Amino acid sequence: MKTINIKGKEYVPVAERIKYFRAAEEYKNWRIITEIISMDEKRVVMKASVLNQDGIVISTGHAYEDYGSTFINKTSYLEVCETSASGRALGLLGIGIDESIAAAEEVVNAMLNQGGQASTKPLVERQKVLPSKERLTKILASAQSYNGLELLWKNHAAEIKKLSEDDLSSLLDIKESLKEKFEIAKEDINF
Repeated sequence: MKTINIKGKEYVPVAERIKYFRAAEEYKNWRIITEIISMDEKRVVMKASVLNQDGIVISTGHAYEDYGSTFINKTSYLEVCETSASGRALGLLGIGIDESIAAAEEVVNAMLNQGGQASTKPLVERQKVLPSKERLTKILASAQSYNGLELLWKNHAAEIKKLSEDDLSSLLDIKESLKEKFEIAKEDINF
């Protein structure tokens, strides 16, 4: 597996761990599933589980990301969190841990958050994803209140503006449907 040297230690990127997992005969018919443990306007917590061919959980990994804590987290904190959780689950399975369970991305993010210098800029840029209606729908659906929905919409406004007209129209319909759901719930509480 390819590694990245960070401050004298070799770290395996999550992409390398995933490629190995998908190609290795010993993991044939195994899978990784991810789930959002909690998500609000500021933070997402995720869990990734590696299941064997019989559906038995063999390892898990958890991660959290704060919205806007890094440049990439202004648009993709959900994806970064999913990648980190998956990398940890694969590391705990034993893939790519010659020197550390932490993946290269994890170390880079930690250094950036601590104000350190990370010389792996292309690695961080590679995580950027294009805006997608499905991803934004998932983010909006995680709102727990009308105010939370509005804040999520505001936090992702730049990404929403990049959607096609059809996708934007569809996302606006979803937003309206969620607003109605919150209004109905509010009426039920006040009833």
